[in-house]
Amino acid sequence: MKIHWYDYGARFYDPAVCRWFAVDPLAEKYNSCSPFAYCANNPIVFIDPDGMRIKWGDMSKEDKKLLKNEIRSWKKSSKDFKTSWRNLRKSDYTYTLKSSMAPDGRLAAFDGNFNVAIPGEDGKGKSFDMPTSLEGPGGTIYLAATPLREADASDSEIGEFLSHGILEETLHAEQYDFYVHKYGQNYDDLPGLADFEAEVKALNGIVLNNAGMQFSKTTDRIMEEYGSELSKGNQSVNNYFNKAVEWYNHPKTEPGYKNMKMKGTHPEFLLMKINFK
Repeated sequence: MKIHWYDYGARFYDPAVCRWFAVDPLAEKYNSCSPFAYCANNPIVFIDPDGMRIKWGDMSKEDKKLLKNEIRSWKKSSKDFKTSWRNLRKSDYTYTLKSSMAPDGRLAAFDGNFNVAIPGEDGKGKSFDMPTSLEGPGGTIYLAATPLREADASDSEIGEFLSHGILEETLHAEQYDFYVHKYGQNYDDLPGLADFEAEVKALNGIVLNNAGMQFSKTTDRIMEEYGSELSKGNQSVNNYFNKAVEWYNHPKTEPGYKNMKMKGTHPEFLLMKINFK
């Protein structure tokens, strides 16, 4: 019988009526739209390669190739990165990768659909909250390949930027996944934004060291060296907060970090990653 349905893997699609013939296996994540709707009824903006996850489709072929090459390179050079990337792909939340700037203009960033920061923590009444997504937890990694290309940056400059950006923002996404699964949006139990940054920079050090790569030339090196030594057993977790404060208060640390609140929370994600290894 010729029914002309398309097999997407997770379910069959009927192009004649633009509908799936089975409920989305991840329907609970997209409760704002019908589980039978194709691409949330917006195929101009979205694509759905496997019938389950909705992914942005606004990346040029050049940027997609560039990002794939960088990710492949990290997977080959670092088992730690490969594990982090696999954890995101296996998560019951959806994470997407975009080759554009974040909405607030950052060139490299991770934004979670559920905000996990403490409201108003810059002390000036300004909230760092991001709007809660109707899709549920998950988020977007932004790596501004397109703006850099349009600004005529060299391939080596773009490559170096993407290499560091992919590592740090992937770790931020995995960190977010860990804390949201554990605490949801219970603000009292969550780290401050500066705690999130310090924890990921310590993890950067572990990945960079194990991959045989150099640490940063900025004050991030404080946390990178600490994380590397901690993973080797040469540092104590009891010294974590002292190192985080040293990095946070250093006069050459990026000013933007100093507008973030540091609560001095226990680095649960960092310790989980070390024990997991």
